[in-house]
Amino acid sequence: MKCRWCHNPEGLSFKLQLLFYKSRCISCNECKKVCENSLCIACGNYVRVCPAGARRLAGRKVTTRELADPVLFDLKHTDSKIHVAFTGKDNALILSNLELLGKTGKALILKKSRNENGNKDVELPESVIETLDSVIAFAGRYACEARRPGREELAEILEKVPAYGADTFPEALQSLRILHLSLRMEGHYHLRPGQIRSVHDAISR
Repeated sequence: MKCRWCHNPEGLSFKLQLLFYKSRCISCNECKKVCENSLCIACGNYVRVCPAGARRLAGRKVTTRELADPVLFDLKHTDSKIHVAFTGKDNALILSNLELLGKTGKALILKKSRNENGNKDVELPESVIETLDSVIAFAGRYACEARRPGREELAEILEKVPAYGADTFPEALQSLRILHLSLRMEGHYHLRPGQIRSVHDAISR
């Protein structure tokens, strides 16, 4: 099944896929220094050295238990005719499986897809995605600048956050700092760090 509006083409293959986010790339060429293969084998070296988070590996090995709890169910459309028009396949079996899953009582995450003229549900507006990509690239530039005077610890933190989330207090602090600075650069001078949560809640709604 291949949907016309597919925004996760990396999921069509069972193999690891190396993704490239052009908007995040800062042209530092760190990736070119670590590649030892003429053909990409998705080894992950690009991902580890990219300071801007412009490279990412899509896919990972999971156990059967991880796949089944909770169940992530991808529902393209409930209307059979629209489903056939956009995916080339009937949805009768899909809806039947959804009904069976509902009877098991298992935790179920139902994911609706955005498409050209079917579902109106949109996971995130494109403008929000572009903004988040820009903030991550901004942190990547700071990471490069931190390396110039030899501040490796700070550079490593900025390579991780805010792109991949914070696990320590210094990481959380730098992530907050980047977010707050990004908002101020957009003209939100009145916004204090304690009010960032309200911005998050507003976007979530």
